Amino acid sequence: MLDKKTSNLLIAFLLSFSFSLLSCSSQITAESLTKRIENKAISLNTPDDLDTLINNAADSRLVLLGESTHGTKEFYEWRSIISKRLIEEKGFDFIVVEGDWKPFWEVNSYIKGLSDYKGNTNKLLKKSFQRWPEWMWSNKIIADLTEWLRDYNISNPEKPIGFYGMDVYGQWDSLEALKNYIRASGSDSLIKLKSNYDCFAPYKYDEWAYSSAVWHSGFSCESEVKEVVNFFKKNKHILSEDNKYEYLSAKQNAIVLKNAELFYRTSLEPGSKGWNSRVLHMNDTINRLLDYYGEGSKGIIWAHNTHVGDARATYMKINNEINIGQLLREQYGKENVYIVGFGTHRGRVRAGSQWGSRGQSMKIPHGREGSGEYLFNQVSYPSFIIHFRGLDIPEMNNFIPHRAIGVVYNPESDIKNYIPTVFSLRYDSFIFIDQTKALDSL
Repeated sequence: MLDKKTSNLLIAFLLSFSFSLLSCSSQITAESLTKRIENKAISLNTPDDLDTLINNAADSRLVLLGESTHGTKEFYEWRSIISKRLIEEKGFDFIVVEGDWKPFWEVNSYIKGLSDYKGNTNKLLKKSFQRWPEWMWSNKIIADLTEWLRDYNISNPEKPIGFYGMDVYGQWDSLEALKNYIRASGSDSLIKLKSNYDCFAPYKYDEWAYSSAVWHSGFSCESEVKEVVNFFKKNKHILSEDNKYEYLSAKQNAIVLKNAELFYRTSLEPGSKGWNSRVLHMNDTINRLLDYYGEGSKGIIWAHNTHVGDARATYMKINNEINIGQLLREQYGKENVYIVGFGTHRGRVRAGSQWGSRGQSMKIPHGREGSGEYLFNQVSYPSFIIHFRGLDIPEMNNFIPHRAIGVVYNPESDIKNYIPTVFSLRYDSFIFIDQTKALDSL
């Protein structure tokens, strides 16, 4: 295993080499590569242009829809369109996203007719998604998708679609919901376990204060949060007998608290433990939902390219970092997991200048010469899809720099946002939109 300094040097070398690989190519070679990509690309203008993608993904157990930023309007629009078609035409059962469990449970209850926000989805989203970065889910595209899912479920009551969050964050919202469930459960044993969460009280329920305290003292709340989860697992038949639906959420909230504790306990440690613990939580949540929906069920996953694009085709492998794209392919087989990446060459994005700061529309600089974004910009289509399964373009089997923008972004240091990527191994298909707009928040 490489130490952090050595792995960073190796990544920097790979990135420098990858940039030079394309930028130093002769003009004739570059033009030939662009022409071959264009010959294989499908111009993307209307939902009908997705036909090949929908048919390719139809028989997969899971379809993963990525994004190279968390704040691009077009990525949300096309993921919404793809999801609707997979549900309507191919029988997919649920959508699970890189968001918190508890607020999405409120959305899930709404689309299943179990809460009264009809005609005021904006109010529901604004109330549910107050944790930063709120723009990721409190926006018009999610509001429209939420209404569409509600209408679909009304028309198809025998097979209602679900809408869930799979991330490890939002633990204090999960704690509030779990305490409400415990109070209403009537289980004396479970009510006694509610006090386990008082372990976090000395840190005023501040996750980073807790993380720092663990780092300096070695004390943790690990056993307390595990005890509650174990109780849910051992008493499944008793707790789920009256309401399987509410049991699913309560157990998941307990698991969120357990895995959030692990994430914050390990996040200050060197290495990949913190990152990987979050990935494993998301992966387990997906599997739990597949089990809940039963044999033959199929799910759609929305998350950043960093999560859905197979980690083994990026620098992440050097740092022993995993992601759900890798894990799900390993579990279900590559043929049963269809991964779609998204990218852009230029435009604007909604992001914060630092963690917790106000989201603002920022300029995305043109893709750097030698990057995948720069290469795809040379194709004449302003938006297109390229399918990598069976693609005979050897250059796409090499490491090429590929931009990844998170919720925190500084356009002036954009070069730091590129990671070496083998596109043909990381994704099954890739949607490229040359110029994009920032996502608007409600």
